Amino acid sequence: MEMARNRNIQNIIPIGGAGTGGRDRAAKFWEEMNKDQINQNSLELARSSIFVLCLDDENVDKIDNLNQMEIDGMQILYGFGPEYNGLNRWFDSTIQEKQKEQKCENNLTIIEPKPLSWVVSEKANLLLGEQIVEFEQLTNNLQLNLLQFNEFGKDSIKGWGVSPDGFMQLCMQLAHFRLHGYLVNSYESATMRRFRFGRVDNIRAATPEALNWVKSMNSPNEEKKRKRILLKMAFDKQSLITKENLIGNGIDNHLCALEVLSREEFGLENLPEIFQDEMWKEMMRFPLSTSQVSTSPEFINCYLYYGPVVDDGYGCAYNIQPNSLM
Repeated sequence: MEMARNRNIQNIIPIGGAGTGGRDRAAKFWEEMNKDQINQNSLELARSSIFVLCLDDENVDKIDNLNQMEIDGMQILYGFGPEYNGLNRWFDSTIQEKQKEQKCENNLTIIEPKPLSWVVSEKANLLLGEQIVEFEQLTNNLQLNLLQFNEFGKDSIKGWGVSPDGFMQLCMQLAHFRLHGYLVNSYESATMRRFRFGRVDNIRAATPEALNWVKSMNSPNEEKKRKRILLKMAFDKQSLITKENLIGNGIDNHLCALEVLSREEFGLENLPEIFQDEMWKEMMRFPLSTSQVSTSPEFINCYLYYGPVVDDGYGCAYNIQPNSLM
């Protein structure tokens, strides 16, 4: 921990910052760094590690109006940016364990850490600086909140004869409509594991049926019976789209494959009209990125955070519990 604190004093270059900004720039950075054998050896040690341990300083004094779970989430997600703990991360690692300073309760044999050596050229240093500037901009533009709903959960929703996942998707569309006045392209992964080499397709929730329902919910003159009918229609459509994706009949993979093949066949200049239309670009943009990651009720306060995929979007991970929603 003391070594981590002395980083600035020792003028150690924060190599971990390379993974914080754009991927293209990160690739250029490592292409430049790998010209030196010392850097190749150090990078291989980092890449081949089972996990990365990040030694963090506590900085909760800068946080206002956030609960502890939100503070912990920000610490885990991005370390509060480059000014605090964000540059001691190795964001390309799948597993990163964050640890603040504490007393050791047991007698342990401490293995002395050995610093990795890096040779940073002027070009690489400039690229690293640009990454860190972008990282700061991204973190300053991120607002993170955890919303806990305890009125009902999965058990009640199933009792109403609807899918809990579909329920959450329509609720997010309703929330977006009330905030912005329109539905929004959303992304929810549908597993394609039943197919060889299958990965995912996209379950879209912004449907005409969903629009009719959210409009009725915002209409003070609409009867409750009519709202329930429209909600049922929206649920049925959401369920149909989900089933179509799971059996390989989704539209996203199919159209994206056609676009890739068209680029190879015709080039960017002569793409079919559908792929030159502004509607196609908007269709492939996802201001609402969603993912259900539900955990066992045995694991209390277990939750997931991630950021949006576009500057003006939302990243909404949700956790459906028997009697609550997060």
